Amino acid sequence: MIKPPILMIHGSPGQGGSWKDVISHLDDDWRTITPTLTGHGRGQEPTELEIAEITDHVLSNVELPDEPIFLVGHSFGGNICLELALRDAFPITGIAMFEPVLINCLLTAGLVDIHTPMRDYMLAYVKDYEGGNTKAVGTMIDYWFGMGAFEAMPDFMRDFLVATTAANIRDVKSGLRRYFDADELA
Repeated sequence: MIKPPILMIHGSPGQGGSWKDVISHLDDDWRTITPTLTGHGRGQEPTELEIAEITDHVLSNVELPDEPIFLVGHSFGGNICLELALRDAFPITGIAMFEPVLINCLLTAGLVDIHTPMRDYMLAYVKDYEGGNTKAVGTMIDYWFGMGAFEAMPDFMRDFLVATTAANIRDVKSGLRRYFDADELA
């Protein structure tokens, strides 16, 4: 049985190749599409873009098949997958989001007491980086994965995260500006 194609959207920071190990566990019937989001490719400078603009870029630069697609997103990629699904631009067979950073959906759910400290932390991370702390990403990693997580990573991972912090900052800011209302999500 031929399975539907899967559009896999990476997290921030990351690249389409981030899915390589996941894809190795899928059987050959799956057809995977793994674009690199704008501003995340080698040598690309991230520019200030909204989630809608990043989604527009995916829709205009990724060749999608003329059949239903399964969406998969990790972290910020989950934000893009939700935006793609809300556009209703192509048929979708399903959507799986792993650790999406849909912080403002907490407001939609009425969870202000959880949303506010999370939003404030992310805004402090942005301010820290924009204030000149080139290793601010370490505090963000520790926030999500526990104290000491950043230092416990191999050097190549820490170096990658530091080198791609500007793209992550752009994505954090765009995520904090995107609000979803209950009717839209329904």
